[in-house]
Amino acid sequence: MAYADGTRGAFDTYNTLITDLAGLDASSANRVMGHEGNPGVFTPSLPPGMTIHLNGGAATTTLLPLPLSVVHIKSATPFALAAIGGRNNGINRAWRGPVCEVLAYSETMDAEAAGRNVRYLKEGWGIG
Repeated sequence: MAYADGTRGAFDTYNTLITDLAGLDASSANRVMGHEGNPGVFTPSLPPGMTIHLNGGAATTTLLPLPLSVVHIKSATPFALAAIGGRNNGINRAWRGPVCEVLAYSETMDAEAAGRNVRYLKEGWGIG
């Protein structure tokens, strides 16, 4: 995925990366959002045990600038994924950029398997 033109240093508004069913209709903490006016994730909305990794790197909460990149969201506990990049809470908070390919798994992956997926996506989409 990428945000806007890939060079912006702050989110224009709160932008949804992922949300669960509760986050689609109500004010739920079960969503991951870009933080308005900031380069990172709105950490109060990050569910416990969830981490975000860019292009195979260490966990981060800073996302921008975000040219086309592999965004790996990992949860230590079950997360009822309902939307990727969609709007939530009845407000237009949709992701502002492309989401090219999504791989979602219902079981925990070890580091080696996650690394293979990151390499697959980086090679497939020409991400350096």
